[in-house]
Amino acid sequence: MAITARVSVATVSNVLNGKDGLYSPGTADLVWAAVKCLDYRPNQVARSLVQRHTRTLGVVVDRAHGRLTRNAYINGLLDGFLEYANGVGYQIKLSVC
Repeated sequence: MAITARVSVATVSNVLNGKDGLYSPGTADLVWAAVKCLDYRPNQVARSLVQRHTRTLGVVVDRAHGRLTRNAYINGLLDGFLEYANGVGYQIKLSVC
């Protein structure tokens, strides 16, 4: 993206992270045009490595509860958990053991 916008990688990072005052409005326009042109989507795995925070919650369900699709209680619990986590910017990893 830095090549497309003809700016440095640091400038792209500053624009995408909203660090106002470190670049001109014209430079921000170039970066946002490159974002749109390239259909850029942030890589959450790469971001978590830099931030040292995954924003991921784990849910472990005991196999004794039967198949998840047939257990109304577990389904309701997971639905609520997923809805809340999504609302606060977390993702869920589910494990059945």
